[in-house]
Amino acid sequence: MANARHATLSEGGSGKFNNVDGVISNYEFTTVHPFAKEGQRRSRSDFSPLYGVLTAQMDGAKEPDVDVLLVGSADDFEISDGGKTITPVEEGRSVWAKGQWGKFIASLEKLGCETENADYDESVFNYEPIIGRRVRFQQEQQFDKGGKLKKRSGKGRDGKPREYDDTTTVVIADYGMAEAVRKGGAKTATVKAVGKANGAAKEVDLTDTADEALVGLLDKFGGSAPKAKLVSAPAQLFLKKNYPDHSDELRKIIYDDDYLNDAARRGVVSEYKQSDKLQTLTA
Repeated sequence: MANARHATLSEGGSGKFNNVDGVISNYEFTTVHPFAKEGQRRSRSDFSPLYGVLTAQMDGAKEPDVDVLLVGSADDFEISDGGKTITPVEEGRSVWAKGQWGKFIASLEKLGCETENADYDESVFNYEPIIGRRVRFQQEQQFDKGGKLKKRSGKGRDGKPREYDDTTTVVIADYGMAEAVRKGGAKTATVKAVGKANGAAKEVDLTDTADEALVGLLDKFGGSAPKAKLVSAPAQLFLKKNYPDHSDELRKIIYDDDYLNDAARRGVVSEYKQSDKLQTLTA
């Protein structure tokens, strides 16, 4: 149901989500920035951010891309349904319309897309109808209250500090639902790899390797860790050192909820608390 329930209340702005077509393959609400380095603060100390982690499979890309959009304050919402639903802690509170997630959803609604799950009460926010839509993504410039273009600090390819235009991800075209939409958990994790013999691409089952890597990471983190630590800088170094041929693929597999839930069912980990705030994993 297209709607305007996003009331007036920096992350986001991925270059990979700019003037490209792709399928929205997943989203997840979380209080932990998936790409923050260990100990790194993503906001002022008195603000607890709530993020919408958007995953999309771009046309022609081998692997999905991820963008992180600021929703608002985590103190204002409770997360449920495995990160798919947020419920305001105060009646009548809405998603921040001027936030990055609010602008992303509003851009879909402007095109007439169904964005909210009609099976849920209007007091909660669940956006599962957007999963499977093939759209064109674009970066939209951000302006301050005075109409001045916002800037953000960063580093250029030469490693020197520089300023960039502050942008956020929106949708400018909708092509309808993709023909095949992945639903439910897969019990195997496969990737395309190049065969050594003839250079031909073939499917490689990385389930056992992912299981081993997950157990190794939890052991490294003392037997228990929030899900966000699986993509932290120490975790990436661990994967690159121990699994150099498939470190990138393994990082994406072990961060996937379908895989983690299946790993818990198979006893690879003793527990995965997907519905709690930190989404804790226990060996």
